Amino acid sequence: MQTTRAVLLTLAALFLAAVATTGAQEAATFEVRAVADRPGPYTRPYLGVTAGNDGKAESTLLVDPPLLDSSAVRFVSLDYDPEDRPVIMINLTEAGKKRFEQLTKDMVGKQLGLLIAGQLYALPRILETVHGGKIAISGSFSARQAANLVERLNASLPGKVSER
Repeated sequence: MQTTRAVLLTLAALFLAAVATTGAQEAATFEVRAVADRPGPYTRPYLGVTAGNDGKAESTLLVDPPLLDSSAVRFVSLDYDPEDRPVIMINLTEAGKKRFEQLTKDMVGKQLGLLIAGQLYALPRILETVHGGKIAISGSFSARQAANLVERLNASLPGKVSER
């Protein structure tokens, strides 16, 4: 009887904890990774739906560790392209801006993987050095999904400061 009561109390506590966290948005991280040409000791597959694959999930081999992460992000905002599709704007810190500029300079002609919460959202090919400290991610997400990702990304930033 005592054991049954303890089990029921434990289950009740777990249920209440689950109810308390339902709907709470987990912070999402942002990462930029190099796309790998072939498997290796520092590569792993990432699943994602990118703008170029018509809404179908694909696995892409990316290199560990990330070249840039949330620590390089100043704030994230939601914008819209000329056709009124949502665009997630990643605004980099001064150090992040310099790092991304150098990174794109070194990787002209290569692809990068842009991940949010471990999911691949974009695979841009670097055509030239990117200046300005802003990264735009458009893809197969609704305005509501994009707004949710923006909120989650801002929540993951060091110090959670979002100066605009």
